[in-house]
Amino acid sequence: RFLSEARAVGRLNHPHVLTVHEVASSDGVDFLVMEYASGGSAADHLKNIGPYSPVKATLILEQACRGLTVAHQNGLIHRDIKPANLLVVGDDIVKVSDFGVVKFIGRDNLGMTQQGQLVGTPCYMSPEQCESRPVDERSDVYSLGATYFSLLVGRMPYEEEKTFVSVMHAHLNADPPDPRDWSDEIPEGCRQVILKAMAKRPEDRYQSAEEMRNALALLLSEMTLPAGMVAGDAPQLGASIQLAPGIQLKSSQKMIKWVIGGVLAAVFLLFAFLPINFDKSQTGETEEEKILPAATEQEPIRIGILHSLTGSLAISEEVIVDSYELAIAEINRNGGVLGRPVKAVIRDGQSKDAVFAAQATELIDVDKVCTIFGCCTSASRKAVKEVVEAKHHLLVYSVNTEGVEMSPNIIYLGGDPQQTIIPFLNWAYSWGKKRTFFLVGSDYIFPHVVNDIAKKELEFLGAELVGEEYLSLEASDVSDVVEKIEAAKPDAIINMITGDSQTIFLRELDRRNIETTQFATGIGEEVLRRIDHNPLIENYSCCTYFQSIPTEANQKFVHDFREMHGEYRVLMSSMEAGYVAVHLWAAAVNELGTLDPIRIREAMLKQTVAGPSGKVSIDPESQYSIRNGFIGKATPSDQFEIVWQSPEPIRPEPFPDYRTETEWNEFLDEHYRAWGNSWTAPVE
Repeated sequence: RFLSEARAVGRLNHPHVLTVHEVASSDGVDFLVMEYASGGSAADHLKNIGPYSPVKATLILEQACRGLTVAHQNGLIHRDIKPANLLVVGDDIVKVSDFGVVKFIGRDNLGMTQQGQLVGTPCYMSPEQCESRPVDERSDVYSLGATYFSLLVGRMPYEEEKTFVSVMHAHLNADPPDPRDWSDEIPEGCRQVILKAMAKRPEDRYQSAEEMRNALALLLSEMTLPAGMVAGDAPQLGASIQLAPGIQLKSSQKMIKWVIGGVLAAVFLLFAFLPINFDKSQTGETEEEKILPAATEQEPIRIGILHSLTGSLAISEEVIVDSYELAIAEINRNGGVLGRPVKAVIRDGQSKDAVFAAQATELIDVDKVCTIFGCCTSASRKAVKEVVEAKHHLLVYSVNTEGVEMSPNIIYLGGDPQQTIIPFLNWAYSWGKKRTFFLVGSDYIFPHVVNDIAKKELEFLGAELVGEEYLSLEASDVSDVVEKIEAAKPDAIINMITGDSQTIFLRELDRRNIETTQFATGIGEEVLRRIDHNPLIENYSCCTYFQSIPTEANQKFVHDFREMHGEYRVLMSSMEAGYVAVHLWAAAVNELGTLDPIRIREAMLKQTVAGPSGKVSIDPESQYSIRNGFIGKATPSDQFEIVWQSPEPIRPEPFPDYRTETEWNEFLDEHYRAWGNSWTAPVE
């Protein structure tokens, strides 16, 4: 089997097949030198985080189809496709691995497996594999369908069966598993792909991996159309979305399609996990050909949307894009802005600060947007800050901020520490009677600044700090940090974790059954859905919005959002702030009558919106929002029960007065230099 894998993979040279660099021997031990899969496997993600979103699962399968297509073209049948053999390398590139049980089409058995021997992993094996019958590429197609089910649902097909024999019997006799039995949010198209790929008879399946890949491309193209449309329909009035070259926003179920020139069925996928080529001469398409028809015949007003749609931060950011879309749809239904439709140009920051800066430049110079809405971390915001300041442009930032920054080119609409962590700590100390605290956060500038502010407030209150730890944004192993928390036995954890590692951290706390109270800025309703409710752990969140706010305005917001994006979707503070941001911007432009970014900023400072969370306005001195603060306690229903609300909107304080502004800038510079001129700490 060892030499088989070496020979098989050595014949393949493809971006979606794991590379074998060398076959060698040392002291009688044979070994392979293979490409390093830094991102682990799809199985690791399912174990540590849970199921993928439909778009991510589909994009993973599309890349696997590409890798298997070249293998099949070289006469190789994999025979062991499963999530554990789909590895992630570099920038979210998925590669097929483990060709150790490969079958060579048109050859004798080669002595690799005995006649009639069972080869593969039972939970993903085709019926013909289960019966040790001859297999061809359609057997791999079946395993791809079974793998797709796992990526969407987070469990193996026929997992309810108790033995391998009963699992194989199910593969032979039971109906293909229906992913919608586990989640109504999974699109019907995904179900249809699985049913066809996992048909019992090979002739009823996709006849090749290439055919299945094309079906996945068509599925994504259909899912990205506005709600109520099918392929070929005329566009309906609503949100107008322009694609940055390579990307399109889905309007009804939080999908993204990826665009390349060429064959229509495949145009949506190639750059999903690859660096995006923005040279339009390579695609043969003009920019206008990538624009959905406007709500009116007038030239649309373009705004830029810049968030991570791939990478470790996608879980936190892609949902914010949906809230922009709702606001755009509402504005366009009411006549647009200045009588013109609003059109969003979407670009992917890929969870990388440098990419955010590059994409901001493209939005301004190439796409000619008048305002950028986006960024989710302080590090990406600071990277874009340099761009908008140099180009005299405008960024509207809708996520909680650490403060200690004021830029004339940024509107800060998320909550600042005065609206979040300060009331949080005072409530925990006074009402929750917490006296010892452990600080944990992601290792970039936001948690370091907010924790510094928190430590000063804890000192003022007379509380004790018993620990402080940080996790990289890419962290998948949090056991060391959790062990330190377990040893310190704090009354409360202050949690400033962002991205995928938040879910991993919460699950590790739950696994260890640590009895504690946790106060977090990054736990929203979407995160609660990914973890089990543990009565030993009291989870609180401090933010500027909860879905459970019992006002008529919020109930309408939730209803309208779900009507557009799905009945079971949940909302969190960054989504509400993004929705409010677009409406504030629209009111400003309508009043102003021009699209000059700096004048838009000046007009936005004069606006007030009655949003889902209450009245929101902007402090003209700092350009930070003036808004309500809330504290919520997580419930078993994956919502927050509001336990505290500010009596009136709270004014921001970007630079807490225990340091001067100069001292705060020195504090920031120290971290920036220590991290190698970056706002994110290097991964050790």
